[in-house]
Formats: sequence, structure tokens, C-alpha cells
Amino acid sequence: MRSEASRSDLFLWLAIAVFLGASVVQIVRRGPLRLEKPVTVVSNGNATFYAPLLIFLAQIARTIPPGATVSLAPPTGRDPSNWLDYWVAVGQLPRQRVVFAGRFLPQRSTGEIPFFVACYGGEFVDSRFRLIRRFPEGGLYEAVH
Repeated sequence: MRSEASRSDLFLWLAIAVFLGASVVQIVRRGPLRLEKPVTVVSNGNATFYAPLLIFLAQIARTIPPGATVSLAPPTGRDPSNWLDYWVAVGQLPRQRVVFAGRFLPQRSTGEIPFFVACYGGEFVDSRFRLIRRFPEGGLYEAVH
């Protein structure tokens, strides 16, 4: 019984050593570790193009409570399946839970309906939501219960 435990301990320590060795090899190959912000879609893009959206999302982040569900939805009539805007919203709203707009728009009963909808660049018309705050870049809507 003792020999089985010592074999499993030996195997565990050997696996840890192999993993740490592989990690050191990767660090040496890639160069020294740097503590800096990761490169993102926004940081690689045109800053003037994304600036209004980032300002809008910063205002939204300060307005809605942490943990609330929110979706960045396009103005009524536009395709809600914009994955790039969704991922930008996920990155800019880390304290909120971002829901992909394509899951509940157009009025689908199967998708999760967020508590808030941030509409960038136009009007959002949906009987399930009411406007609670207007910003120069868009509006913030709350679910009607």
C-alpha cells in the first residue's frame, strides 16, 4: 500500500517537473515576461473609429450595476449579429455580464433577455424595453417587467 502511494507521489512530482520545465522553455523562447495590457481588436484598429463606442461603453459601465446583464444592440432594423461589437463590449464591461444581441433579437423567446440594452448609434425600439438614459452616442434601455 505504501509503495503505491510513493509511486503516485513520484509520478505527480515528475509531471510537475515536466510541466515547469516546458514552461521555462516557452519563457526562454519568447523572451522575458512583460506585465502589459494584451493587444486587442480595439488596440490594433483605428482609434478614431472606435473612440465614440469606447466612450459610450465607459458611460454604460458607470451607469449600470456590477453583475447586471447587458447587451450592446444595434439600432432597430440592423442585423444584431455583430460579433466584433459584442467582443468589444465584453472587454469594456468586465463587471457586467454581456449577452450577445443575436440571442434575443429579433424578438426570440429562446434567448436570454438582458436586464439592460445599450444601443449605439441610433434608436432601439422593442416593447420589452424602455429608454432610461440618453447619451450623445446612443441610449440605455431597461427591461420592462
